Amino acid sequence: MNFMSIASGSSGNCLFVGSKSANILIDAGISCKKICEGLSIADTSPEDIDAILITHEHVDHIKGIEVFQKKYHTKIYTTKGTYLQLKKKRMMLDDELFNEIEAGVDFRIGGFLIHPFSTMHDVADPVCYTVTDGTGKLSMLTDTGNYTEEMKKSMMNSNILYIESNHDENMLMAGSYSYQVKMRVISDSGHLSNEKAAELINGLLWKGLKCIFLGHLSEENNMPALADITTRSMLDEEWKYQTDEPELIVAGHYAPSKIIEL
Repeated sequence: MNFMSIASGSSGNCLFVGSKSANILIDAGISCKKICEGLSIADTSPEDIDAILITHEHVDHIKGIEVFQKKYHTKIYTTKGTYLQLKKKRMMLDDELFNEIEAGVDFRIGGFLIHPFSTMHDVADPVCYTVTDGTGKLSMLTDTGNYTEEMKKSMMNSNILYIESNHDENMLMAGSYSYQVKMRVISDSGHLSNEKAAELINGLLWKGLKCIFLGHLSEENNMPALADITTRSMLDEEWKYQTDEPELIVAGHYAPSKIIEL
């Protein structure tokens, strides 16, 4: 399994997961052109993408899906609630390429076993995903104001974690957002703070964890160095007991990450 963050943050999100048997995108919240540029780094052509998994209907997760599907006839996997919201946005999508999924019900794409699980966000029917094959397990969680024990259970024993670390609460509360928006962000249906992300990751540490990505950082209410140091300061004691310390990467807003291979 190969994993790469193509783009991450409020400006757009797109993740790539590839193997010899299948290639998938999780979200397509940037332009088709930018997606293709990212795929070229992974030595993968857009024609080789077997499916796009959508987490929810906010624009920073779906911006490029219409053009990408029209050009490459790519299947879309998402919940019925999310797909109906895409249609309400008058997106010109091919219904024959829509594959309905349900939280808690596993499905396969090539050699990938994919587990969608419910999240806590102010949208119709959001999910995030774990992806497993013979080489390891990736778990991704973004756009959730909090996490549950069920979410943690889904993500246990991951080799790669991609976890939202959206904001620093002090920066958020001192920033320019309206009071209503600030309350939305910190609510259970908003976004994970740096501290919440570190707390969650702390509970998912195990000897097989190879890499941790901090994703979906706010450009206005966070800084990569701040997200990094918050996580490291909360996890250092736990990491001392690891034989091989997992690599920590802050996913860039616009620049693709390096490729992590399992």
